[in-house]
Amino acid sequence: MGVTALWISAKYHEVYLVPKISNLVHISDNAFTTDQILLMEQRIITHIGFNFIENNLNTYIESIIKTGCLDEKDKCFARYFS
Repeated sequence: MGVTALWISAKYHEVYLVPKISNLVHISDNAFTTDQILLMEQRIITHIGFNFIENNLNTYIESIIKTGCLDEKDKCFARYFS
């Protein structure tokens, strides 16, 4: 599970250099096969419901702004301090 979690995380966060599955198999000293990693990836992603959104202050502020209850001054103020 750890190798698969590392791979999922790398695919989500890395922009230029996502490791190949074969490299992960190699660094795990062939403890897992490519097929096992792919199957575990499916299970993990299905378990979390394909939800990869990070909830942070900016996400919360933007959801409040979308409700339309803030004027332009308050929107700028909220974005500045978030």
